[in-house]
Amino acid sequence: MTTARGSLARLAGWTLAFVVAGLAGRGTAIDGQGLALVWPAAGVAVLWLASGDRAQRRVDVAVLGLVSFVINVTTGAPADLSLVLVVCNVGQAVAFVELSRRWLPHLRGFGGHEPLRRVGDLITFFAAALVACALAAAVGVVGLEVTLDSGSLVNFLVWWGRNTTGILVVGLLGILLREAIGEDRPSTLVALRRVGASMVSTSGVRGVEITVLTVLSTSLYAFVFIHPQGHPFAFLLLVFTFWAALRFTPLTVHMHAIGAGTVAITATLYDLGPFLVLDDLAFRALISQVFYIMVVVAGLALALTHSEERSVSARLAVLLESSKLREEAVTTSRDRAERLFQDAPHGVAVLDTSGVIRQVNPALCDLLGSWASDLVGLELASFGDDHADATLHQHILAVVADAASAREEAIWTFRTLDGSQRVVSLSSTLLRDADGPGRHAVLTNVVDISERHRYQERLTYLADHDPLTGLANRRKFQHELQLHLKREDAGGAVLMLDLDHFKDVNDSLGHGVGDQLLVLLARALRGRLREGDVFARLGGDEFAVLLPEADLGVAERAAEDIVALVREHMSQLDGVQRRVTVSVGGVVIEPDDSTVSLLATADTMLYDAKEAGRNRVAVLDRRVHAQPEGSARMMWAERIDTALARDDFELHLQPILDVATGRVTGAEALLRMRYDGEIVMPGQFLPVAERSETIVQLDRWVVRRAVELLATLQSTDPGFRLSINLSAKSVHGLSIEDELRAALELHGADPRGLVLEITETAALRHIDEAREFIERLRPLGCRFALDDFGAGFGSFYYFKNLHFDVVKIDGQFVDGCAGSPMNRAIISSVAQMATELGKTTVAEFVTDSATLEVVDTLGVDFAQGYHVGRPIPVDDFIGVMHAREQTPSVVS
Repeated sequence: MTTARGSLARLAGWTLAFVVAGLAGRGTAIDGQGLALVWPAAGVAVLWLASGDRAQRRVDVAVLGLVSFVINVTTGAPADLSLVLVVCNVGQAVAFVELSRRWLPHLRGFGGHEPLRRVGDLITFFAAALVACALAAAVGVVGLEVTLDSGSLVNFLVWWGRNTTGILVVGLLGILLREAIGEDRPSTLVALRRVGASMVSTSGVRGVEITVLTVLSTSLYAFVFIHPQGHPFAFLLLVFTFWAALRFTPLTVHMHAIGAGTVAITATLYDLGPFLVLDDLAFRALISQVFYIMVVVAGLALALTHSEERSVSARLAVLLESSKLREEAVTTSRDRAERLFQDAPHGVAVLDTSGVIRQVNPALCDLLGSWASDLVGLELASFGDDHADATLHQHILAVVADAASAREEAIWTFRTLDGSQRVVSLSSTLLRDADGPGRHAVLTNVVDISERHRYQERLTYLADHDPLTGLANRRKFQHELQLHLKREDAGGAVLMLDLDHFKDVNDSLGHGVGDQLLVLLARALRGRLREGDVFARLGGDEFAVLLPEADLGVAERAAEDIVALVREHMSQLDGVQRRVTVSVGGVVIEPDDSTVSLLATADTMLYDAKEAGRNRVAVLDRRVHAQPEGSARMMWAERIDTALARDDFELHLQPILDVATGRVTGAEALLRMRYDGEIVMPGQFLPVAERSETIVQLDRWVVRRAVELLATLQSTDPGFRLSINLSAKSVHGLSIEDELRAALELHGADPRGLVLEITETAALRHIDEAREFIERLRPLGCRFALDDFGAGFGSFYYFKNLHFDVVKIDGQFVDGCAGSPMNRAIISSVAQMATELGKTTVAEFVTDSATLEVVDTLGVDFAQGYHVGRPIPVDDFIGVMHAREQTPSVVS
């Protein structure tokens, strides 16, 4: 509905405008001729058809033809002539619009969005009007000849002139007004303001100037066209046209031209003005039309030309300003680049493509230890640490050859003039045509990385060497052994060494004394071995030797020498250190041996030497045995692997008593192995497992089973706590953590009931790793216990450095404490310190009621031992818990 109303309102508006324009055109008719001097309706018709889209065009043409017919009939024209005039009026408008859409498709009103700003567009507009009006005039004159027998060339020219004038005057006015008002269809008041702003500049001087122009030009036109003596001054009329064109906007110039032309037409109609010299009225009409057209076209052409000139001047000014800004930017960029070059914190040099220095910055001068004037002209490669080193030359060649690459990098070593060695990082880029076409240069950044290089070399050394003794570590030893085995004539032997009774030194004298002893023995043994032998510390008190050139006899003698050297060296020391000896196991290398098999065999022979009484040698003689036979360790290793595969391990639980309440609130899970229907105690198989990664597999089995068991026990007693033991290798690895997280998530046990026991010996060896292990798992909610507390030299050190929750007092202080004042004093001190630090205590080895009473008196929180309860199978333990109505104080 709204759209229909808008369409009707549009048609009504254009119809009214066309009628008014037609009446105005009739007012310019020459008496006795019936031809108007100006036909504004032609311009209205053009604007009408141009304002609609192609869908509206048919309706517009039909309404335009109807209105045109009515106007002509009502003014006295015969019906047949009125039809001819309708064809002329409508056809003229359609032809002009189509020509303009084809010739001026960019212009606003004809399909485009550009304003009328170019003289060429004005001329094209004028040409379209001439063509369309000529066609209409030809048809009209033919119609006049047929209907009234009055067709003539003069009538054709006058008709052509009046319609062309109407299109130029009204059509151009409509286009310029549309540009001034805009496309947003503002209110009438806003539209008037915009038109006024378009005609008069915001400057007060322009407003006064246009007023002066209007008064003077009106006065002169009146004088020329009305006063009998005004004809000689007719040429002055052009002055005002030029004045308007050079000073004001196209809309203002066009309004001025309309005013001037209207004065001329009006004077001519009233038999006034310079055109009266023409007696023939038709020619007088034709001249007045030409004058009108000239004023409009000449004024607008001059205004548009001047506007284009101003636009070009403005663009040139912008370009000049932009060029100036670019020049300033280039200068600023060049200055900035120069400052960056001079002030760079690292060395920068510009070299030619042969490596000769052309420019250096102060930082590079400081790095090379010379002045810039002394460096320019020298080859940078002349500072190289090794003159045979072609690193720099190859680097520059790579930069020049691979010009497409953004940057080439290299590491270079040179010596400064004072002789100090520097390691630098080179990063270079090709500067194309730096000094003209084909004359390239190389920009090189030189960064001193000497400290970082030394640090990396240190890290590389530490990765392959034991930080305590300086010997090769396990990684380096295995690498050297692999390289040796790749030789075609690989022979020799591998020896494995393990110190006897070394743990006693650590436990009684402390970790520091033990380290000093290791360093002392390593130095002594290194001095006894040959230069080509590879001597390594594998970890703890284990060492290995690769004898590249050795047979069975040489290997046995070397091993005996090592045993004798250690025995002799230790005999000179006092106390527990005198007991330290060494056991050696060895194997001669065969062609098909691998690194793993050699180390495993040598380790097995070492275990045989220890089982044979320690302080002795066991080297495998493959002429007698292809592999070690009768080795207890090998046998137990196979049994452990078989038990893991068959799930022949089980847990026994030993109760832990809350001393204050007399209730069993927890238990410790102890590992047992079932073999041939018998229970095997851990003392028989754990030492073997601890010498390999098998111990980690056992720990993972214990974690899986213990967490599942804890969930079962907590279903009966939610506060129940289960303790499990972890080996040193599990504490220092990551696999046990993944296993623990997975088991807790699978079984849903409360992690607060799980106590992870770490022996003091395990913590002593790698206290930093033990601390990190505890910190990583503490967020899970598990509790941590320090087992065998007091057995080591640095026990109280752990109170400060390890964040554990439970202290398990070593049995050597608990067993027999009822009769030992010293043991009671130690237990009391540990219990009191633990209480003050918020930790709980467990007394191990509580074997009788007297001991239980003593630990209760001394403030110990929990008790564990045969008096509280022996370890029993899980099912028996669970049965006892279900059977009791009240938790008994002793589980037997």
